[in-house]
Amino acid sequence: AEGLDGSFRGPRPLASLYLDRHFALLRPKLTFRKVVCLLAQFRSLKGRPDEQKLILDALSTDFNLEYDFLSIICEDSFNSIDTLCLLVAGVARSQVRLFLTLTHLPRLREYIKVYKCCERLFLFS
Repeated sequence: AEGLDGSFRGPRPLASLYLDRHFALLRPKLTFRKVVCLLAQFRSLKGRPDEQKLILDALSTDFNLEYDFLSIICEDSFNSIDTLCLLVAGVARSQVRLFLTLTHLPRLREYIKVYKCCERLFLFS
């Protein structure tokens, strides 16, 4: 069905449903025990951005991430903008969680940088 402005106002696009299912099946959530150990290890690497980036790369491709975890890891990260650009794709796919993730940034300039970096992802989902 089309709306008055000519845009499609029907069920969610099939691609979005497919991605939700794909992430649910192939990207597990981190358990509490693993999160605690991972955050301790990540914090111990503070001041060593190359090692932190390796952990962030693995997290961005392998796991569904919760907003709480992402906000904590950004505090200990070498660069919160780069961290969010890497990890925002792994945040559980909901508009509210994406919004909360982006509001973690302290200034509008940083928000715009992350948004530009992830604009295709936001438009797709």
